[in-house]
Amino acid sequence: MGGRSHHPLRRSRPSRRGGTSRDGACVCDGPRWLASRTKPAGTGVCAARTGPLVVSVFLRQPIYEVDTVCATTVFNKIAAPLRVTVTDVVFEGDILVLCIRATRRRLRCVCGWSTPSSYDSSRRRWRHLDIAGTKVFLEAPVRRLACGACQRVVTEDVDWARHGARHTRLFDNVVAWWCQRADRTSVAEFWRCDWATVTAIAGRVVADNLGDGRFEGLTRTGVDEISWSKGHRYVTVVVDQTSGNVIWVGDGKNAEVLGEFYTLLGVDRCALLTAVSMDMGRAFAAATRAHTTATICWDPFHVVKLLNKAVTDTVRWSRLTRVPWP
Repeated sequence: MGGRSHHPLRRSRPSRRGGTSRDGACVCDGPRWLASRTKPAGTGVCAARTGPLVVSVFLRQPIYEVDTVCATTVFNKIAAPLRVTVTDVVFEGDILVLCIRATRRRLRCVCGWSTPSSYDSSRRRWRHLDIAGTKVFLEAPVRRLACGACQRVVTEDVDWARHGARHTRLFDNVVAWWCQRADRTSVAEFWRCDWATVTAIAGRVVADNLGDGRFEGLTRTGVDEISWSKGHRYVTVVVDQTSGNVIWVGDGKNAEVLGEFYTLLGVDRCALLTAVSMDMGRAFAAATRAHTTATICWDPFHVVKLLNKAVTDTVRWSRLTRVPWP
């Protein structure tokens, strides 16, 4: 026996500097499961790829060679719903910038008119949903086109963001969902943005989802006012009693405000209203009688409140005058 024979099932101890073992298995120089290509200073990381380590060497598990995966490939899988192609991944301080380009080649105006030619272009960024607590921005060239329908030079309409917004559609929708369940200050603190930004996002999402279709088939409505700030500031809220959804909100609580809703509804739709529920105030009743022929249904809460007040006043009058109840 000249020397120690190599058993086919024995694994060689990996070297600290990496390389290959005697049986040809791939080894790794430490926990190098994620490496990155080097780029000039200030340009960030263009693409990250996995090294040859599949299972940690420190767990004494077999090691096999794997294919490298570029970071752009990973982010292209994530950004697939946005209909974009990720061309570069850049870290700038504590934010992550995804350089993208649109998959659609024709330029489109917000009116729907499209053309293959552009007027000029510039680069723009949009805030996207965070990844692992890191702010993510999308950066892409935005072109302008001479719209034949609008007869002016306009900015193209992109698929991943609403027109004129600096946040993606997904970011707007998530923040708007939070606004339904929390106050603006809490939402702004959680998403690390200004509360005015939260207000603008909520307005964009509401305007984007509102349509005349919510007025179709409307037969029963409810009207009430709520206070939203100090100093007796109110808004009038109109709901669909069939579905329970809010269909209109107006600033103020007088007859003119509710009249704006009936004007927006139109004469034909107002004729289809059969019942309108409200409190016992005179303003809403006057506007309803002026624009519709619907039956006015008083709110049971206010009716019971008036009855209880009448009973209480009668009891007090009876005790003071010592006259029995009528």
